[in-house]
Amino acid sequence: MNRMTRHHREQLRRKILDSSRELFVTQGCYGATMDDVAVVSGLSKPALYRHFDSKDELCIVVVEECSEFVESLFSPALFTGLTLEERVSRMIALFIGLAVDHPHTYAIVFESDMGHIPDVADRLHELRDTLLQSLTVGADEDLAPEAAEEFALRAEMMLAAVIPLSKRIGVESVPLKRDNLQKVLFETMWGGLRSAA
Repeated sequence: MNRMTRHHREQLRRKILDSSRELFVTQGCYGATMDDVAVVSGLSKPALYRHFDSKDELCIVVVEECSEFVESLFSPALFTGLTLEERVSRMIALFIGLAVDHPHTYAIVFESDMGHIPDVADRLHELRDTLLQSLTVGADEDLAPEAAEEFALRAEMMLAAVIPLSKRIGVESVPLKRDNLQKVLFETMWGGLRSAA
């Protein structure tokens, strides 16, 4: 019997993950079954279970990959040395770019129904903390303790608003209108944060 090469196993795993990500976006983790995953990936259910023990495990791996990608874009190290105004502007542009250029990743991380899985909920919480850290990097050194605490709260509210608004702006088909919406979002968010800084 021919044993599957490591490279071939990795290719099959990649195919399952890519197919699953798209399926979870369209049907949700709750709505998709392993039968559905088998159909979209072109594999049998036994082949799926050789790679993943359960749908939850598959969901966890999909979220982990998407989260790692988002973290690579929003790494706090990439925001170090920027002024607060520059950090806000960059973060908004990155969120809009993520929604436009990587809609499945955006949907998995920010809109999915997978938060019921404890490992997924923990991972998404870690990601949120990374995003906040990117926005607030250095604020605790630049501000008095009370001001830093208020700034952190405002940053958290800004993040909660920017995530869905970025997608709304990103789907705008008229570039001039998209640019104007991005400018208004920046001015609104920057105004709210600046008053605490």
